[in-house]
Amino acid sequence: MRIGALVNAIVCLAACGGGAGPATPTSPTLPTAPPAPSTAMPTDTVVAVGVLSYSPTVLTVPVGSTVTWKWTCGTSSDPEGATRHCAPHTVTFDLGSFTSPTQTAGAYERKFTEAGTYAYYCVVHPTFMVGKVIVVR
Repeated sequence: MRIGALVNAIVCLAACGGGAGPATPTSPTLPTAPPAPSTAMPTDTVVAVGVLSYSPTVLTVPVGSTVTWKWTCGTSSDPEGATRHCAPHTVTFDLGSFTSPTQTAGAYERKFTEAGTYAYYCVVHPTFMVGKVIVVR
């Protein structure tokens, strides 16, 4: 008799969901808001023009930033020696939109007023001396 009551209790609990209680409703997933526009302040950034390279080769700056390319070979900033002569280089943007003079020392700067990706290269060494400035809002 006890076994019959036990079986009835188990069947009853199983039919009622096992006594776990009512299911908790879940909230619908709401879409997230788009990210807020960047409020990054413009910066002044230097790209080193070395013997046969730019450093860094890819640079990300906010709109309104000024980037200065500074010829460092043959200076105390040159990791390979301050007595070397720098080969002539340029900073020339694709489609010839902007270009520095061909030079072996000094600096060239450009202010970026619009977001976008600006690829550049050295006219003297166009196959391996390349860089990119990514300007973000």
